[in-house]
Amino acid sequence: MFMKHLILYSAAMFAIISIAACDRRPDVEGSWQGAPQRIDLAQASTAMATPAITFRADSTVTIMSTINFTEPMPQSQSLDAPYQISISAIATADGRWQYDPSDDDEIIITVNPDNVSVTVDTDAVTFAQNMLNGNQTPAVDSLRPQLAEYYRRMLTPAMQAEFAAYRRLEDVEVKSGVLKFEILDRDITMTATPAMP
Repeated sequence: MFMKHLILYSAAMFAIISIAACDRRPDVEGSWQGAPQRIDLAQASTAMATPAITFRADSTVTIMSTINFTEPMPQSQSLDAPYQISISAIATADGRWQYDPSDDDEIIITVNPDNVSVTVDTDAVTFAQNMLNGNQTPAVDSLRPQLAEYYRRMLTPAMQAEFAAYRRLEDVEVKSGVLKFEILDRDITMTATPAMP
């Protein structure tokens, strides 16, 4: 009888401890959006990317980033390049998330780099007028698909590396609709947004 009571007592204590541990975990379920950040590209271009992340109750997670940048057309990278090109893109990746069993304020995210998808909006590929000689923008309709694919290939490895940084969120804190955490010694702050599908 004593052993039975001891086992029941131990089970009850374990349940209480487990519930208390869960209560200490920050409630991250939902969608969050951060501030624009610089993304350095191998081609010496610099893009601005606005990250967003959705944690779901079924342990799935979606990381997304809206990317915007402007640079000289790739066919002419000199200082007197005739035209500037601006592009908009969206990078997404789906994966799994869980609280670190040994640390309640850390979250582990698993994303397959091969599943990172980058989409460049062909219609949003735009050209600025040459300010040196006043020429008008070229007939760009035929160039847009080609350039969209060029930048998709450029951005994909950069966003694979960026999303890989989210594999461990440290010092996670949620308070008053604000999510704060640290990745690779970078402090990230996000605010709650309507849920992504």
